[in-house]
Amino acid sequence: MSEIRWEAERIKKRRLELRYSQKQLAEKIGTTQGAVAQMETGIRSPSATVLPRLAKALRVSVDYLLVGEAAEMLDVGGLDAGDRHLLRRFRDFLLWEKKGG
Repeated sequence: MSEIRWEAERIKKRRLELRYSQKQLAEKIGTTQGAVAQMETGIRSPSATVLPRLAKALRVSVDYLLVGEAAEMLDVGGLDAGDRHLLRRFRDFLLWEKKGG
C-alpha cells in the first residue's frame, strides 16, 4: 500500500475518533468537504499549507499524519504566554536530552 494511502487512513481514522464530519473538518482547516474526501481516499495529499492546519484540527502532529508516529498535541489555549514558554523550554530540554545532552 502506498504512503498516501496510509496517510489517508490516518486522516479518516482520527476525524472519526473526534466525531467530526468531513464538512466540519473542512471548515476547521479552511478547505472544502470534497478536498477532505479526496485526502481520505488517497486521491490527493494535503498541501504544505493545509497540513499544519489539518494536524492542529485533528490534534495530532504533522509527523503522525505523514509517517504514523503517534504524538498527540496538547491544547494549550487556556495557558498564558509564560506557561506556554515554559512548556516550550521543557520540550526543548527533553529533545536535547534525547539526543544525548
